[in-house]
Amino acid sequence: MRPFLQGEARLCAGSRVRPSGPPWRVAAVSAPPALTPSQAQAADPALNAWVSASAGTGKTQVLTGRVLRLLLAGAAPEAILCLTFTRAAAAEMTRRLYATLGRWARADDAALAAELAGLGAPPEQMPRARTLFATCIDAAGGLRVDTLHAFAQSLLSAFPLEADVPPGFHTLDDEDSAQALKEVASAAIARAERDGDRQLLEDLERVATGVDSFAKLLVKLSKHTGVVLEALPDAATIEPAVRHLLGLPQDGTPGDWLANALARGDHAPALLARIRAAWDAGTKAEKQKAAQLADWLASPDPAGDIDTVMALFFKEDDEPRALKPTENSKAAEPDLAALCAQAQAALQAMRETLTLFEAAETGAAHLRLIHALGGGFERRRRQTGAMRYDDLIERAARLFHMPGAGDWVRYKLDQRIEHVLVDEAQDTNDAQWRIVGALVEEYFAGAGAHEAAQPVRGRRCQAGDFRLSGHRSRDVPGG
Repeated sequence: MRPFLQGEARLCAGSRVRPSGPPWRVAAVSAPPALTPSQAQAADPALNAWVSASAGTGKTQVLTGRVLRLLLAGAAPEAILCLTFTRAAAAEMTRRLYATLGRWARADDAALAAELAGLGAPPEQMPRARTLFATCIDAAGGLRVDTLHAFAQSLLSAFPLEADVPPGFHTLDDEDSAQALKEVASAAIARAERDGDRQLLEDLERVATGVDSFAKLLVKLSKHTGVVLEALPDAATIEPAVRHLLGLPQDGTPGDWLANALARGDHAPALLARIRAAWDAGTKAEKQKAAQLADWLASPDPAGDIDTVMALFFKEDDEPRALKPTENSKAAEPDLAALCAQAQAALQAMRETLTLFEAAETGAAHLRLIHALGGGFERRRRQTGAMRYDDLIERAARLFHMPGAGDWVRYKLDQRIEHVLVDEAQDTNDAQWRIVGALVEEYFAGAGAHEAAQPVRGRRCQAGDFRLSGHRSRDVPGG
C-alpha cells in the first residue's frame, strides 16, 4: 500500500460523503491559481513532505492537487483514499476534485496545458487528463473521500467477525448514548435502593454534586468503560488501587490516618499543646484561639473538624497567618513564633494528604460508577448490536493488531488502497494514527516491490497547523 499524505482537515464522526447529486452535475468553477513552487513540491506524489501552514494558505488546494497528480500519473481512483474531519470538508474536497476533472474534460488544449502547468504536471499528461472525469465516474465508488469515523465504520462492517463486533451493527451518537445510560442508571439506582447498596448511592451523590448535566457526565465516563474494566475487572480493587497510586494507606479512613499523624512525635499534641498554653496566657483573642485549639485536639473526629484548626493558622486563601505573638504569650513561650511556623508546616502537610484522600474517594467513586453503569451500558449495547462513534476508531485500530486477523485485514486492504491522504494532521490522535499507519505499513515493508510494479511511487506528505491542535481535548499528542 502506498505511503500517505496527511493534510489539512480534522478527523471526527461522520459518514461516507458524496456530492449532492451525480458528480457530473457539480457546478463549474474557474480554474484555481497556479500552485506556488513550494505547494507544487508538496503536491508531487514522488516526494515526502510535511506542510505546516495556517488556515487559508492553500493546504486544501495542495491536497486536491496531490490527488490530481496521482490520477494523472496513473493511480486508479478506487486506490486513493482521502480522510477528512467533517462531512462538510469531505464534500468540499469532492466538489473541487470533480469540478476540476469536469473542466479538464471540456477545456481546449491551451487552457488545459496552462492548468496542468500550474499544477506542476507535464503537458504529456493532457490526453489522460481529459479521460479522468469519466474514469472516476465509472470507478467503483468513485473518488473515496470519507471521514475517518466513516472509514472505520466501513472497515468494521467489512470484517465484523475479525473485529469481534456484531454483524450489521448500528452506531449510537452521544444523544442515543445519554438516553440509554439514563435508563441503565435509573435501573441501577432502583436496585441499589431496594438492596440497600449505599456505596452506589453515595458514589452517585458525590459524582453528581456540582455537575451541570449528569447525563453528559455519564456519557463522558462511559467512554472509558473498556479501559477501566480491563484494568480493574473487580470493583472491590478500585479504591485500594487509587490509594496506592496516590501513595496513601490501603486501609482506614482519613480520620484514622489523621489520628495516627497527630499521635506521632513530629506533630501535635506536644507542639500544638505548647502553642495552646502560650495563647491561653495571652490576650482575649489568643485565649479564644487556645480554646478552639483545645476543642479540636479533644475532638473524636479531627479530620472532620480540620477546617476549625486550619482557620486558626491559615487565611481563607490558604496563605499562612502572621500569628505575631503578644507580649504575654511570648513571655509564656519565647519560641512561640517558631512553634507556630512549625505547626503551619505540619498542618499544611496534613491538609495536602487529606486532599489526596478526598481525591482518592472522588476518583474511586467515578471509577465505580464506570464499572457499574458503564458495564451495564456495554452489556445493553452488545445485546442490541450497537456501537458508539467513539468506539469505531479504537476498534478499527485494534483490528489491525489482532493476531492472525490483523494480517488478513491488511492484506485485503492492500489489494484495494494504495494512497491515503489525511486532512488536518495536527488533530489526529494516537488511535487514528494507528489506523493510518496500518494502512501504509505494508507498502513500506515492501517498498522495492511496489516501486517496480506500480506507475506511481508513493511518498509521505503531512500537512496541518499545530497551533490549532485540539490535543488537550481530543487526546491528540502535542506536536
